[in-house]
Amino acid sequence: MKRAYYKLICSSTLLILLSGCSGNTTTQNQGFVPATIDLPVVYLSTDGQAPIVSETDYVSGSFGVTPIPSSSDVAYSGTMEIRGHGNSTWLLPKKPYKVKLDAKASLLGMASAKDWILLANYDDKSLLRDQVAFEVGRRLGMAWTPNSRFVELFLNGQYEGNYQLTEEIKIDKNRVNIPEMDPTDISGSSLTGGYLLEVDDRDDPDDILFSTSRGTIFDLHDPDPAAPQQLTYIQNYLQQTEDVLYSSNFTDPSTGYLQYLDPASYINWYLVNELFKNNDAVFWSSCWLYKDRSNKLFMGPVWDFDIGAGNVNYNGNNNPTGWWLRSNPLPYTQWTERLFDDPAFAAAVAARWKQVKATQFDTLSAYIDQNAAALNQSEKNNFQRWPILSTYVYPNAEVAGSYQGEVNYLKSWLTQRIAWMDSQLDPNQQEGPTSK
Repeated sequence: MKRAYYKLICSSTLLILLSGCSGNTTTQNQGFVPATIDLPVVYLSTDGQAPIVSETDYVSGSFGVTPIPSSSDVAYSGTMEIRGHGNSTWLLPKKPYKVKLDAKASLLGMASAKDWILLANYDDKSLLRDQVAFEVGRRLGMAWTPNSRFVELFLNGQYEGNYQLTEEIKIDKNRVNIPEMDPTDISGSSLTGGYLLEVDDRDDPDDILFSTSRGTIFDLHDPDPAAPQQLTYIQNYLQQTEDVLYSSNFTDPSTGYLQYLDPASYINWYLVNELFKNNDAVFWSSCWLYKDRSNKLFMGPVWDFDIGAGNVNYNGNNNPTGWWLRSNPLPYTQWTERLFDDPAFAAAVAARWKQVKATQFDTLSAYIDQNAAALNQSEKNNFQRWPILSTYVYPNAEVAGSYQGEVNYLKSWLTQRIAWMDSQLDPNQQEGPTSK
């Protein structure tokens, strides 16, 4: 099946399901005001109470954070611009937002920056999938994983629910720590980095998009705008990477893919996404990578797990067994599937799994319980504002009917997934991408 045709089918289905067929547009309680709040509070006010209706056009306003009294975090108040964020999530009733502060600020102990994301987690009724996936990225020692804090959000005086205040993926010394390129970086080693990219098949007209000969669509996030020489360089580099990866001698240690890709970063990125059976990670969207100066391509950071860990009712990804990134019938797996044609890469993945499984994966249930307990009051507030615990929200595979039921489903799904992957990953067994 062609990528473009598959994308059309997916997009059409998504728009139908999000247009009201699933009940998403009616289940809310706009007048609810929580009597008790035990999380930090974010206050957003737009100038003239202007509505936020666009993912591209910013609205000016003010931004404030009030920490909980018992913490050492400091309050913040400043001016901002705000717009919508996300793709399918922007179509849901509880909206995610992108905030650009007028000056860098450290919010709730996170590193100082201007750019922040407020994740709504409307379709993830555990409220925890992104948080848990970020934690796995940190446990695997990825170069950088977004930090986040759970908050209660008020917009123009109205309570909007539990949100996840999250660092945005940006080139910065405290985030993706690679050189930020100037328009004059057009020759020599300065032309080689840094580049921040996303594999993204959504064709956003406002982004810098280009495609390889095999149809892998990249979104160049930085530099933006890019000088013609910079765009040509990174396009050629990615095409060369793909050409070598699919060549007959791609495993050659001197001339193969190892001269272009950093395998350790790819393995860690792969394990997070395969563990969550992340539907979009088959080179469909939210697959981030970056190129440092005079260096290789690195995979990461991880991003976008709200329909991971069984929270999806299509492509078989509600089933905690079976490979997803390394072997599936869709036309999107691309580089990951090809890498598993290299026995050395497959063995390295298995070895890494065995190295971290007991200490980092088997302990995730306790981590989930700890975070769920911290949200005990906030989840009650959130689901009074958005009474959807017994309502299907696209693309839920489970409607548990209670918050604890949603948490239990997440834990059970991950426990089964870990057990299945462990049964398949033998460091002494070199598997190809079609192994089941």
